[in-house]
Amino acid sequence: MRKFVLVGGFLIFAIPGWAFQDCPHCPEMLVVPAGKYMMGTPESEERRKKREGPRHEVTIAKPFAIGKYEVTVDEFKAFVKAGGRNMSGGCRYATSDGWKMDADLSWEYSVHRQTGRHPVQCVSWNDAQAYIAWLSKETGKTYRLPTEAEWEYAVRAGTTGPFYFGDAISPDQVNYNAHRRAGPYNKGSLYRGEASRVGQFPANEFGLHDMHGNVAEWVQDCATKKTWKGYGYYTWQDAKAYEPRADCRRHVVRGGSWYFSASGTRSGYRGRVRTVRRYVTVGFRVVQTLP
Repeated sequence: MRKFVLVGGFLIFAIPGWAFQDCPHCPEMLVVPAGKYMMGTPESEERRKKREGPRHEVTIAKPFAIGKYEVTVDEFKAFVKAGGRNMSGGCRYATSDGWKMDADLSWEYSVHRQTGRHPVQCVSWNDAQAYIAWLSKETGKTYRLPTEAEWEYAVRAGTTGPFYFGDAISPDQVNYNAHRRAGPYNKGSLYRGEASRVGQFPANEFGLHDMHGNVAEWVQDCATKKTWKGYGYYTWQDAKAYEPRADCRRHVVRGGSWYFSASGTRSGYRGRVRTVRRYVTVGFRVVQTLP
């Protein structure tokens, strides 16, 4: 059976690479194909962590749509203006003494005055879930966060190395902290010290932008001791999320950020953040489940 999406009242076949937008303030979405890939990093990859393995084959059984860009400030603003969520409470930023809370920082103003085309930052996993619930209600479509397996499939886009660019990156390709040396991966010295507007850097083969760097991205999966403290991934072969309990205290973030070194933006790198916390380095992109 052929898959399709409904756009502007018309049935559009879900051809890989097809772009659509359900409303003027909705994220632009791209359809990625079904397929198989090897999830995780090989033991030979420089700066690899145990939690990035074991490497295993995952099947993406059907196409899905994922945000071409990270959710932007303007897109998130529509949700806040609709009364979707109280976003007061401040945000955490990095200092020489560790991460500190600043009550004046927010999704509108993180470490700089953001434009509407900057990726939204200072959003918790719970904030992202509230936005997705609102967006789904607004459009009548099923929006959600990507699972880890879907996110890594999307960033790799058929590649197997540390980055979809190859074995190294430069600040011309990715917004990351090139002042932090990271083995053979870093090919530059520029550190911007803030997020960039979405779409400023080259896309991968699926047409997705900023999957490496810019802001780290929440995914659906829970980060438990079982999957973190040296044990690595669960190894089921489909793309479902790891959600062992409803009250998960930490969730996984992927892709690294403008604050991370090159090694922290690798395709297989996994971070984790407390579910309720907001950071100037963390945002998200959305997925839509297709019929």
